Amino acid sequence: MADQNSAGQALNPSNPNALSPSNGGFANAGGAVGSLQSFFKQPAIGRAMPLIILSAVLVAAISVWLVLREPPQRDLFRGLPDNDKSAVMQALQVANIPYEVDDDTGTLTVSKQDYHSAKIELAGQGLPRSAPSGDAIMSSMPMGASRAVESEKLRNAREMDLARSIEAIDSVLSARVHLAVEQPSIFLRDRNEPSASVILHLASSARLDEKETQAILNLVASSVPGLSASNVSVIDQNGRLLSSTGDDGSPGSDAQLKVKAAIEDRYRQSLASLLTPLVGPGNFVAEVTADVNFDEKQATSETYPVDGSVLRSEQGQTSSEFGAAGADAGGIPGALANRPPDAAEFQDQPEGAEEQAAGAAGPRKTSEEYR
Repeated sequence: MADQNSAGQALNPSNPNALSPSNGGFANAGGAVGSLQSFFKQPAIGRAMPLIILSAVLVAAISVWLVLREPPQRDLFRGLPDNDKSAVMQALQVANIPYEVDDDTGTLTVSKQDYHSAKIELAGQGLPRSAPSGDAIMSSMPMGASRAVESEKLRNAREMDLARSIEAIDSVLSARVHLAVEQPSIFLRDRNEPSASVILHLASSARLDEKETQAILNLVASSVPGLSASNVSVIDQNGRLLSSTGDDGSPGSDAQLKVKAAIEDRYRQSLASLLTPLVGPGNFVAEVTADVNFDEKQATSETYPVDGSVLRSEQGQTSSEFGAAGADAGGIPGALANRPPDAAEFQDQPEGAEEQAAGAAGPRKTSEEYR
């Protein structure tokens, strides 16, 4: 009975002192709702209510976009050949790195968070095996680029094309080309000659011979206007200079070492051919060290001195014509002056004219008087 009375008191709403939920949480909730209603019924809040609702919608939309949007992408490689692109995609799949392929340009892209990890992963596997082509740089050039940016892009495209051409050699894994070419200008009279440098990553235990190195030099020199093969330097991944510096007469140069090695090898073969019939093959050891003197030089020159020339003979002829009584020839030039003289006419002289001329000239001397 006591329990029923207490329950009736709790369920009796007319008793203010009875224990009921309305005196607890319901009373507090009703007070909060009333305070909110009174807050929103204020005139200032009513006028700002549309702006508050719009701001809440924008914040919700931005939050949803940040949650659902894809991470920002970054270009991993551009212009790769199909075989290298397939190998790169397989390596990214094995490493669980998501990637995308652009449908228009075929560019591989990864998220910014995975960019460096993808680079490190691919570098550990030696990918890509070839350099990207210059067409990718030309296609990615923005419109309205300045002349300086365009020139740099063109130079980079040429370097990449040359690198891909050099990588076609079997013993070359990768190559990089650096060109130093001045831009043409009408304000410069003296210009520096263009030059180039090539860095090769060769396969293990591989080394380029002289013909392959010369082929690389000629390839690079022929691709750049005004570039000579002597201004191209080729080195490998170990820092060894493969191209000749042009100073073959310097001590210890490659040309001298090759000549020395050829002489030693020739004498070693001669000793082997002499000793093999006597003691048998494999029963002797022959070593040859050649001491070659490269100091002697021979030169032939032929000189034609200009100041030391001597006149050996000289011939000359002078002629002059004088008129009557030693007077110079004169007259009006013309057709009559240029005509040859008329033929002379002989006239008969009277008798005794010859004697008169001889008497005027003096007595005639006979041959006896000259004796």
